[in-house]
Amino acid sequence: MPRDAAHDEGKRTELVARFKELLHKKYKKELNKAALEETALVIGFPVLSKFSYELGESLLNEPDFVFDVVKEAVEAVEGLPGPVTIRFMGLPELTSIRDLRAKHLGKFICVEGTVRRASEIRPEIKKVLWECPECGDIIEAYSEVGMIRKPFACNCGNRTGFRKKHSVLVDTRWITIEEPFELTEGDR
Repeated sequence: MPRDAAHDEGKRTELVARFKELLHKKYKKELNKAALEETALVIGFPVLSKFSYELGESLLNEPDFVFDVVKEAVEAVEGLPGPVTIRFMGLPELTSIRDLRAKHLGKFICVEGTVRRASEIRPEIKKVLWECPECGDIIEAYSEVGMIRKPFACNCGNRTGFRKKHSVLVDTRWITIEEPFELTEGDR
C-alpha cells in the first residue's frame, strides 16, 4: 500500500516538534552535557511513550522514520555545542532470540544475548544520486540488498551515460548474537 507523501510530511513535522518539545522539557541539561562530552543521550522508552504515545508507537513500528525525526529534532535545537546521538532503553518487551520471526523485520525490538562475533564498522551505500547527461535531472537509486543499480531510463527518455553525483553512506556492523546460556541449558 503506497504511503501518502503529504500525510508523511505532516506526521514528520508534528513528531519533530513533539520530540523537540520533549528534549526541551525533560532533557535540556542532559542534552547540553551530552553535546559537550560528545556522548549519547539515553532516553527511557517509558518517558518517551508517556510524553507522546504516538512517538512511542512510531518508534516501535517505524524505527527508521523515527530516527530520522529524532536526528532532525536534535539538529533543530539551537545553541548545542556539538552533535548528539540519541539512544533509547527500557523497551516494553524483551523478545527471545528463538522467537524472532519475519513480523519483527523493520521493528524496534529488544533482545538479550551474548555477542559471539562482531565485524568491523564499514560504510554501506544506502542511496546514490545519478545525473542524466541529456537533461541534467537527478535520479535517486536506493540500495537493494547491498547493491545499487544505475537507472534504467530518465524521464526525458535517455537510457545511457548516467553520471554518479553523490552517494549516501551509513556505518554498518554485522553482529552474531547467541541466546544466553542459562536459557538454552535445559533445552536438549
